[in-house]
Amino acid sequence: MRPSSSWWSAPPSKGGAIYAVVIGVLVFYAETISFTTAASPTSASSIEAQPKYQKCIASPSECTQLRLDHDGLTGTLPTELGLLTNMQEMLLSSNDLTGTLPTELGLLTRMAVMVLNNNNLTATVPTQLGLLTNMLVMALDFNSLTGTVPTELGLLTSMISMSLNYNRLTGTLPTELGLLTNMNATWLKFNDLTDRPPANRA
Repeated sequence: MRPSSSWWSAPPSKGGAIYAVVIGVLVFYAETISFTTAASPTSASSIEAQPKYQKCIASPSECTQLRLDHDGLTGTLPTELGLLTNMQEMLLSSNDLTGTLPTELGLLTRMAVMVLNNNNLTATVPTQLGLLTNMLVMALDFNSLTGTVPTELGLLTSMISMSLNYNRLTGTLPTELGLLTNMNATWLKFNDLTDRPPANRA
């Protein structure tokens, strides 16, 4: 894991319970993201070994949240996460997770909040994430993701916050990001992108 920095800014004022959840997640993220050296369990283990995950896999239709941030997790993201099709919040930040982002994450079409920052994830951002059209907050910063920013992310027109900073992304920013008119903030700094983000993004 690498040191991080605060990135929160207030989302647009909108009604509905899901926005209350998003605001809570953003505030939590802003208050805790700098504490990446938080105490970890005495013996790190995989996601599959966690009771919360096992409960979700046993009853996938009842699982709407998986929160295992700051848990000292190791190993990779299991492809079986794609079975949790009612998932709305996935918080796995500040662990030692490695490997790729499974393409099966694209099956989680009810996902609104996905926070996977401060891990050691590698390879490209899967284009299948463009299927998550209910996404409001996506945090993939402070990993080692490579390749280009997928044009498919422009399909996530409900999104209000996206952070991809502190990775190893290359190429140009897709013009499709201009379709994200609800976006309140985007973090793209500290990559190897060849063009600058729009004025309202960093």
